[in-house]
Amino acid sequence: MSKQKNTELTKIEKRKNEILGIMITAFSIFFFLSIYLQYQSLLGDKIVDIFRFIIGHGVYILPFMLFLWGIFLIRNKTFKFNLKVFGFILLYLTVITFLHLLNHSTILNNYI
Repeated sequence: MSKQKNTELTKIEKRKNEILGIMITAFSIFFFLSIYLQYQSLLGDKIVDIFRFIIGHGVYILPFMLFLWGIFLIRNKTFKFNLKVFGFILLYLTVITFLHLLNHSTILNNYI
């Protein structure tokens, strides 16, 4: 009986991850259209503005990362937060921080 319950839970968990993957993929496509193709909508502009305020220049990489994450959830149906995922997130944050520093240094040099 316990084995049957575990298989049912894993099926439910896989289904939830698959639905989450579809939603993340759809959001990434909408986000891509809003950023790169200038798809004008009130909701799209507000979402891009919020993410641009939070992430800055990293907003241009975010749709691709979300798309890959969504496809990964759809195909594998599981997601484990391990050291590789943590390293990738840390690398992403380092790159956007470096981009901000480069951008602000060029702005400061123009005023000095």
